[in-house]
Amino acid sequence: MNTRRLWVITGIALVVVVALDLVVQYARFPGYGALIGFGGCVVIVVVSKWIGKRLLERPEGYYEHDVAPDVQEDLRGG
Repeated sequence: MNTRRLWVITGIALVVVVALDLVVQYARFPGYGALIGFGGCVVIVVVSKWIGKRLLERPEGYYEHDVAPDVQEDLRGG
């Protein structure tokens, strides 16, 4: 699928969703779904950064024994 076709499909989907949001009053105010979606994205980013810093990041020198030396030995024995 080329880029132009993808943009056209995305634009059509956007127009349909906005039109449905204006016609069907399922929420308390217009844009309620967008606000909830944006808030959800912010929560995902903040939680993932916290998980990365607290649980996944290793201290400097954690893999020190796996680092190759700066000077490689001559494998030919010379």
